[in-house]
Amino acid sequence: HVVITPVRDEGGFVPDLFRSMESQTVRPSIWVLVDDYSKDNSVEAIEREMKRISWAVLIKNKNVGPRKRGARIASIFNLGLKACKGDWGYISKIDADMVLPSDYFERIMDEFGKDKSLGIASGNCLISGSEKLEYVEECHTRGGLKTYRKECFDEIGGIFEIDGWDGI
Repeated sequence: HVVITPVRDEGGFVPDLFRSMESQTVRPSIWVLVDDYSKDNSVEAIEREMKRISWAVLIKNKNVGPRKRGARIASIFNLGLKACKGDWGYISKIDADMVLPSDYFERIMDEFGKDKSLGIASGNCLISGSEKLEYVEECHTRGGLKTYRKECFDEIGGIFEIDGWDGI
């Protein structure tokens, strides 16, 4: 299992994300953080936190451009994907502003184990500062918490660098 996290000017979220990744009962084999030309302390925060995690890698995107959703995020994800050497069965995109419960990946992997036809899965998001779930359709997977089974990922042709990539 590999995880890719796009980061841009999210240094304030980095420590909490790292703590939640460290606490996972099922950890990824590699976690690739891709800095998308941050102007805040994101890179410094990542480098400071990485001292404790041997399975985290930082890549700095050299392609300067405005922060955008859609195609730009897909290109950042694909840049991170190039760093994922070796065989993997699952790949997750976890946004930098997420805080995961310690059993997040364990529960996601359990769902894949229960249903061999499941290709894409995600968790739900709590609205910041509350215990209220953010509403999404039941069959919708959250873009910031998306996990793909490799067979599905290959079958759909990977992540297309277009707007709406996560809805295809």
